[in-house]
Formats: sequence, structure tokens, C-alpha cells
Amino acid sequence: MSPSILRTLRHDRCTVKTPKLYFAEPGLLAWLLQIETPEQVSRDPFLGGIFEDMVVIEAMKAACNRGTPPQLSFYRDKSGLQIDLIRIVPYTETARLLFDQP
Repeated sequence: MSPSILRTLRHDRCTVKTPKLYFAEPGLLAWLLQIETPEQVSRDPFLGGIFEDMVVIEAMKAACNRGTPPQLSFYRDKSGLQIDLIRIVPYTETARLLFDQP
């Protein structure tokens, strides 16, 4: 993404400012959702959210293992359009779209 697009996303009046909550431990997430078997995961309505959570946590771990702060963000507007994970690349004015769920 170009810097101008990032500025537009950050200052968009239609942007939803609600933060997202991610679980660092997928076992805790499964326990809270009362998932006990692999078959239950594949049928669970939260499957997309569970997968998104794992992708975000792995991106955070990768940044920490490189010794850089995890500069991750997301974008959602009031019409429902969403970018689940945006990684701000250090020392540049660019971002990389890692995961997009319609």
C-alpha cells in the first residue's frame, strides 16, 4: 500500500475504531468455545475467527523473533469492508496486506 492510501485509511470518517481481541494461546480459545475435538473445529461458526487469530499471533511472534516491535493493524469501515491484518514495514512508508477476509 502506498503512504497516501494508509493516510486515507487512518483518517477516513467511516472507519470503525473498535479494537480487536486476539488470544495468544489457541488452547484457551478452544476451551472458551467448548471445542474438544478436531471435528468440532471444522463445524464451528467461529472457524474463520480462530484461523485469523492464529495468523495474527504468528505474525506477532515472527516480528518479536526478529527483534522488531510488531507493527500490526487492521482496518474496518462502517459498511463492513475489512482488512484483517496490515503489517507496517519498519523503515519504510509502506504496508503489506497479509490477510483479507471479505
